[in-house]
Amino acid sequence: MFKIKRIGIIICAVSIILIGGVATKSFADTTSDFGPQQKMTPEEENKVLESIGAIYNDFGEFRRVSSTQSLDTSEIAYTEDSINSHTKELILDYGIFVKVSVN
Repeated sequence: MFKIKRIGIIICAVSIILIGGVATKSFADTTSDFGPQQKMTPEEENKVLESIGAIYNDFGEFRRVSSTQSLDTSEIAYTEDSINSHTKELILDYGIFVKVSVN
């Protein structure tokens, strides 16, 4: 009787280990869910950039507007790298963005 009980416990333990291994393998193998990576064409990239409604960074939120404002040149950035704490407007190749005031 003791031998049968011991064999049953061993079978259960081996089954649990195998099931755990299969589950781990299936969760870790994410490459099968995605196809090969494709590069966007310049037209597709422009379309994505033109659809951006807001830009968030360390200096705040900038929302897309249709026209520029009358601001001092020190408050306008023309590249994302030139944004600083004084920037109130972004004029980029793909749109104009104004800083949202936080009250």
